[in-house]
Amino acid sequence: MSSRGRRVARARTIAAALTAAMLGSGLPAVACTVCVGDPSSPLTWGTNRGIVFLIGTIGVVYAGVVAFVITFRRRRAARLRGDSATGELALQSALAAKSVQG
Repeated sequence: MSSRGRRVARARTIAAALTAAMLGSGLPAVACTVCVGDPSSPLTWGTNRGIVFLIGTIGVVYAGVVAFVITFRRRRAARLRGDSATGELALQSALAAKSVQG
């Protein structure tokens, strides 16, 4: 076994021993005060609103990624079809830039 293989085996053995020690210690699991506390307290209300905000932020990011992919698929399909809609837009913007310059 190589030196690297022995190090990996030793790290796995140490990780297994630590996991067994933690699981075998018998300490009770303690929940946070938000989970155990009063459901109508301001701390619980704020935590719940924060969770909803973060989930909403993730949803907006996912929607942006989906819109990005759909846009590029449509552009690619139009280019493969030979559709002039995307090419015409590029031509119009190039002409507008040329007219501004000269």
